[in-house]
Amino acid sequence: MPAGVEGPDFSRAVQAYGPQLETLSTDTEALRLFTSKLGPSLGLSDAAGVLTAGPRGAPSLPGVSLQNLEASAIRLTAMLTQWRIARMLQTGDEAGEMLGADLLGKHQQQLAWLEGHGSASVLGRLRPFVEADGWARSTPGADVEHPTYEAYRAAVDRAYPETTGTETAWLPLIEREGAGVLRQRLIADPVGAPVPESVRGQMAVRYARQRLQPLIDARVQALAAELEREAVVSAYTEWMSLYGLRDRAREAAGLNRLCGSWLWTIHNHRNHGDQKTTMVFAAPGQEQPGAARPKEIVVLGDVLYLRWELPGGVLQEDSLLFAGDGKRLEGTFVNSAGSWGSITGKRLKACKGSEPAPRPKRGR
Repeated sequence: MPAGVEGPDFSRAVQAYGPQLETLSTDTEALRLFTSKLGPSLGLSDAAGVLTAGPRGAPSLPGVSLQNLEASAIRLTAMLTQWRIARMLQTGDEAGEMLGADLLGKHQQQLAWLEGHGSASVLGRLRPFVEADGWARSTPGADVEHPTYEAYRAAVDRAYPETTGTETAWLPLIEREGAGVLRQRLIADPVGAPVPESVRGQMAVRYARQRLQPLIDARVQALAAELEREAVVSAYTEWMSLYGLRDRAREAAGLNRLCGSWLWTIHNHRNHGDQKTTMVFAAPGQEQPGAARPKEIVVLGDVLYLRWELPGGVLQEDSLLFAGDGKRLEGTFVNSAGSWGSITGKRLKACKGSEPAPRPKRGR
């Protein structure tokens, strides 16, 4: 987290825009919600403004890809949508139960959209348990008493005693083959229990509710917590990518301004000697392997700061100012070996596309 920056309150945003997040199922809808509400509420007004302006706003941010910016904003919105689902599934109240039942109904399109943004793994594991939970909760007739139920229950327990730990245990089987395995095992009467076919479905649901639903609910809770952790980490990553957009653009513009070759005259006050050298600064991302390069470059307006790690463990800092329409550099240096002095730089050649623009002439 950058110093002095207050972190995003994702929880408040999810609560405030829950109704809008509930209906999202396309990138277009997500981008619209981000630019109008989510972005500004999370301290990302710069990113929201650039995305609202579209291609017209991108040229003012050199080094920033509008396509990457859109992708990051959409993924952040998708992760907050996923977070909402995960939180509601963990509540255990009626709203959470309704959402669980809806996940495989009206939310199918939203789930497919979320899976397209990197949530396929956990969501894929969660789906069959949500479906199994919904089947156990919603199927009617399970409370009907029948004299052969205890015999049925005992027979199923003997046939399928394991809940986890082996490939044929209940939970691994549900995760691997889906909720349909419940109906296959419990209704198809593979255990030889003396149960009339007319009531076998009722007994199957009753067994699922009494013996399996607590296990299924626990697995839903665990996977929902994993889904929430995934959403929080991914949302924070995207937020950090979008935060400070103007600063990154300003830095890219500064590096482009520095790009090119310079003739530096360095005067060392320690030995009163002058040294002339040609300094070459490559465009961002085009540095040559092995070429001398400052460890840190900071450009703020006309101010340039360079930090070098020199042979022998010597550290040097250069503090410079652009002058003469960006064609000169003037400043000082100091290093850990005790040397200090002045630096005067004259631009020899600018990188293509980074020539300093001339200052406008004043009218008479």
